[in-house]
Amino acid sequence: YKVTGVQTCALPISMGLFSHVAHIRFTISTPANVAEVFEAIKAAMEDEGHCSVLEDECGASSATLVGIWTSGCFHFKDDMRFEIEVQDNNGVVVNGHSCSRIGKGDMYANKKHLLSLLRRSKLEHTRQILKS
Repeated sequence: YKVTGVQTCALPISMGLFSHVAHIRFTISTPANVAEVFEAIKAAMEDEGHCSVLEDECGASSATLVGIWTSGCFHFKDDMRFEIEVQDNNGVVVNGHSCSRIGKGDMYANKKHLLSLLRRSKLEHTRQILKS
């Protein structure tokens, strides 16, 4: 797999420490298929002790995973969403979002949750993302 267009950012404009939202977007060039990426990320969410899948939907050209990450110590809840879509040139685009339910700063926890799930998914094409 060839990964292109990797972007990581925190939203809104305040970044990381002072933000409660994280977003990651990457493109996987061919050969890639929505179902393979969907199953890998879903398995990672189910295997992660702090994460539970609430909603999953997979079609031929797009897939969505929705879950909750619950922190170990204070049981804070973060909403997570992965959207996986076929791109025009047969690549696959993955958008991952993590948002804290309370507070104004998460000390990078949402970004760490997204990267942890990608690491746990063991998809070959995520290695480049995890290095950045």
